[in-house]
Amino acid sequence: SAQRPARPRLHVYMGSISEDAAMASGSEDAAMASSNASGGVNATDWATPHVILGVDINSLPGSDAERALVYFLLNVVVCSVIPIPLAGPLIAAGALLFGIAAGMALNVSSSVVGAYVALLLTRSFCRPCMLGALGSKGKARWQALDAALTADGPVLALLIRLSPLSPMVLTNVLLSLTSLSQPHYLWTTAVGIVPGNLPYAYAAKATTAARLLDVPAID
Repeated sequence: SAQRPARPRLHVYMGSISEDAAMASGSEDAAMASSNASGGVNATDWATPHVILGVDINSLPGSDAERALVYFLLNVVVCSVIPIPLAGPLIAAGALLFGIAAGMALNVSSSVVGAYVALLLTRSFCRPCMLGALGSKGKARWQALDAALTADGPVLALLIRLSPLSPMVLTNVLLSLTSLSQPHYLWTTAVGIVPGNLPYAYAAKATTAARLLDVPAID
């Protein structure tokens, strides 16, 4: 009896489906067709952890230490002076580049450094200008409000940090305007951002693991 030809396979990547033109899997023609369908990157490479958006991390210039330093400095700037919510993408990038544990450690440490830079800038320039603009009566009211906000120590600061809806830079500025002590400011930042960061890291790793699915064609 005649041998039944192999069924074409469907490669699924991030919601887009491309069908191999080759009938036998593993041949050079199938690899070339898969590479063309994914924009020059072999479709199987999209499932590997070291490929992000079609870019092979191992082919990037510099060592792992240099990449970690660039990531650290970038996150410090983002967390200190850039009022754009980029925390989620940076957390995901850190998890994909360095793994969940190392990526989270790098992200949290650089976020704390960025928050401390924001604290120094706000208390050196913004708070004196704000108090001067308030006048004597406004300054007295602000001091009363500040005392009420910091009456329970770091509790309010920790609750604000735990909220996933609190933008990093805005939260840094608001807490820096109060008289919250620097140790309380720093440890509440380090502890409070971890629960909100973990879902981004795990989601990034899970998405990478599920990027490529081999689905047999249905008769």
